[in-house]
Amino acid sequence: MPRIIDKIDWEGIGTLLQKEDPHQRLRGIHNWYYDESHFYDHNRPWVTHASLQTYFFFNTEKWRNKYQKPVLYDEMRYEGDVPSGWGRLSAQDMTSYFWKAGLSGVYGTHGDTFKNDSDDETEVRWWAKGGTLMGKSPERIAFFKKIMEEAPVTEMTPKTIVLSAKEIPDTIPDSNDGTLIEELNNNIYTFNKKGDYYLAYTTDSLQTITVDLEGSKDYTLEVIDTWNMTISNEGTVVPGKFEYETKKPFTALRLIAR
Repeated sequence: MPRIIDKIDWEGIGTLLQKEDPHQRLRGIHNWYYDESHFYDHNRPWVTHASLQTYFFFNTEKWRNKYQKPVLYDEMRYEGDVPSGWGRLSAQDMTSYFWKAGLSGVYGTHGDTFKNDSDDETEVRWWAKGGTLMGKSPERIAFFKKIMEEAPVTEMTPKTIVLSAKEIPDTIPDSNDGTLIEELNNNIYTFNKKGDYYLAYTTDSLQTITVDLEGSKDYTLEVIDTWNMTISNEGTVVPGKFEYETKKPFTALRLIAR
């Protein structure tokens, strides 16, 4: 009769991997769902990064400070057409998630969950089997990646400008309609190297983005339409308090000292 294992020794397995792997590949535990009661202790010395199944961008600063390690938002939900909320994001939302994740200082992962010709009684989708990505977000995620690769990201610090008047609760139940989460996520996300390089992003049109541009140099202003993947040069602005009202949804700003 097979032995039933009721508790997996992740600590022993992880420590063994750390000791024996000559390549020292990344090691982590992917948590289940939202509530922190499901989280593994990512502070363990063998864990190289915090792997969080979440799209709680409003909590990013807390988790970055708590773990003092790279944070990976593994499964931020998916662009697709499955009935469940986790797998039916629009392409706009999926793209927006990467901007929110990146500018709040974490790494995001992508997959899609569209029905395809291989589907029959089983869920044969890219999410599970790979193949061809069917969504409209991948090329826009690649555009976002290029923007980030052009920035001095290792010298930049995230700062979230909170728009909601509601406080973040200590616990958000796994079962919820998403309304509170969406409100708490609806912020202005900035990623800055003070006096040199500033990125800012928000999802709404007619939203005022305020950036304190430090130093004595003027800045070039570029307005990025993250959905249409265009970059418009809007001239030069002087240092100090700079305000810009977005004309379209899903707008980012890039300000670079001259």
